[in-house]
Amino acid sequence: MTRMFIIGPPGSGKGTQAERISERVGVVAISTGDIFRANVKGETPLGVKAKKYMTPGISFRTA
Repeated sequence: MTRMFIIGPPGSGKGTQAERISERVGVVAISTGDIFRANVKGETPLGVKAKKYMTPGISFRTA
């Protein structure tokens, strides 16, 4: 089994490229960002913790 990671800064097109590749190759694209955002929205224990790191202006040291 082959795995591919697409890494880059926010807004660099990672999601767009993942979608295109997944359609072309016929595999599922998994976005950790989507997973974290869904957990934050659902206020799960993971989401509460992740929100501390995802909130703009919050330092990782204070989160």
